[in-house]
Amino acid sequence: MTRWGVAVLLLPLLPAAACGGSKQGTVVPSPPPSATAPAGPSPSASPTAPSPAGGPVPAGFQPASVSFVSAGTGWALGTAPNCATAPCTSLVRTTDGGAHWVGIPAPRAPLTGATATQLSPASGAVSHLRFADPLDGFAFGPALYATHDGGGTWAAVDTGGRTVLALEAAGNGVALLTAACTEAGCSDGQVQAMPAAGGPTTQLAAAPGSVTGASLAVHAPAAFALFAHGTTATVLATSGGAWTALPDPCSGATPTPTALAAPDAVTLYSLCTGGAGAGQSPKTVVATAHAATSVQGSPPIPGDPEGITATPDGVLLVSATSGSSWLYRSTDGGRSWTTAKDFADGGMSLTDLGFTTATQGVVVEGVPLQGGTSRLWLTRDAGATWAAVTF
Repeated sequence: MTRWGVAVLLLPLLPAAACGGSKQGTVVPSPPPSATAPAGPSPSASPTAPSPAGGPVPAGFQPASVSFVSAGTGWALGTAPNCATAPCTSLVRTTDGGAHWVGIPAPRAPLTGATATQLSPASGAVSHLRFADPLDGFAFGPALYATHDGGGTWAAVDTGGRTVLALEAAGNGVALLTAACTEAGCSDGQVQAMPAAGGPTTQLAAAPGSVTGASLAVHAPAAFALFAHGTTATVLATSGGAWTALPDPCSGATPTPTALAAPDAVTLYSLCTGGAGAGQSPKTVVATAHAATSVQGSPPIPGDPEGITATPDGVLLVSATSGSSWLYRSTDGGRSWTTAKDFADGGMSLTDLGFTTATQGVVVEGVPLQGGTSRLWLTRDAGATWAAVTF
């Protein structure tokens, strides 16, 4: 998915976790896949419309995950709760920036709202979606499926029994965070890569030990990976060559790194938290660049943090959920913050927060399973205002 500074968090980090004491993993000196996002024009149809042509949007469609490769072209993975034959997993596509959508074939896989530690790849379930380009896309978490014809056909990808915790795709490559998971938990975290057009995976780095959380941020040639191990964490980074371990970006009253964002090939933003109580979680945004780390500022306390995204010109968004769901916004690199959106929804999750261009971004509110509801929201002014999408 072409997004600026996006962070993917599929497993919840433990509230008491701290980052530190990690060891550098096994390294394969190979550059990560590209995940930069060109500044796109106002939403318009793609020069070459992706296949297949598409049909009606399934009745009652509710989104679970979204992926845009340009300001115009995007997909939403979700469910049609009134479908006649299970699984009811559905896929829709837009080529005009979300104004109109069509239904296209989805992977024959159950959609799950469970975390990847609760299901094995053998379940065949998926929870998230990323497209690298108009043809190559991936549904994942915990299993992995791929399409190379824009969603016309899908096939299961053999992960060797490993759970896919996070994935980012763009250009000609895909980066994955995987682990060996059983009912007792996950271990043996690995950073892997594969060609977007299909092919075997290559291990780039490893994070030994238990894995309780994972976050991935990519902006070619830089990439950053976070594996949580309960009370410690491993943060790995590359600028196009070997992967190395980074120092703990979080400390003090907010010691736990929750999510990462990379708005350019130099800067890493870490969302740190700690001391949560009754949905009041202190949060700090820390910037790391050229081996120097600096505390930028603190988003508002309400809500437990979920994700962070950023643009190269210093706009940051942080999502949080507790008694409600909030999007917090900074326009000065994280030094000062405002509440951009209070969803007043009683506390539904906010996932897939990310920018496609410097002004256009997305977030999915809620989980469309187990009687829940969900909505896709779009911004076209860098997160200042948000509008719900109609399918």
